[in-house]
Amino acid sequence: MEILKWANVSSEEILQKLDLTTPPFDPFKIAELMGITVKNDLNFDELASDGMIYLNNNIPEIWINPIKPEKRQIFTLAHELGHLVYHVLPNIEKFQNPIRDDYSTLYRNGVRNPQETLANRFAANLIMPLKYMMDFTDRLFEETKGEELNRRNIIDALVGEFNVSKDAMIIRLKQLKTIPQDYDYNDDSKQKIMSGY
Repeated sequence: MEILKWANVSSEEILQKLDLTTPPFDPFKIAELMGITVKNDLNFDELASDGMIYLNNNIPEIWINPIKPEKRQIFTLAHELGHLVYHVLPNIEKFQNPIRDDYSTLYRNGVRNPQETLANRFAANLIMPLKYMMDFTDRLFEETKGEELNRRNIIDALVGEFNVSKDAMIIRLKQLKTIPQDYDYNDDSKQKIMSGY
């Protein structure tokens, strides 16, 4: 099965192998290039889920809830690709039950499940790769000479460039330790710049 070549391949390697070098990194396009079927038909039995991965005739497929906001679907699909790469393909002969994800698994809510943490990290690295974030912010500082840049408008620019939600970008920046863990986007008028990567 051709798809097995993606087992345990990092997000960085996937972008490199698919020759994707310009943000935004669209997980729908990435899945298509990987040969993964992604469905987003309305499934009334799964409306509480954001997405899931399952086998259809022993071939992995991903379902993304079409009623969720677009940027949430983007992160959800990247997360499901993480499950595919690290949890399904390496053990496909043993994989039986669908992996279902909802808000609590995607956005943690205090959940410390190693499988979900790995899928979240994969998703963040796939759609918000550090190298490209650094390149973009360097260009942004060059173009503006740092004038009138504060964390909030840098975050807004990153959100636009990478086509992700503000929440996803803030979580990513906190994980990279470029903004404090207690950072509040709504109370950012006094902050001038972000710390370096």
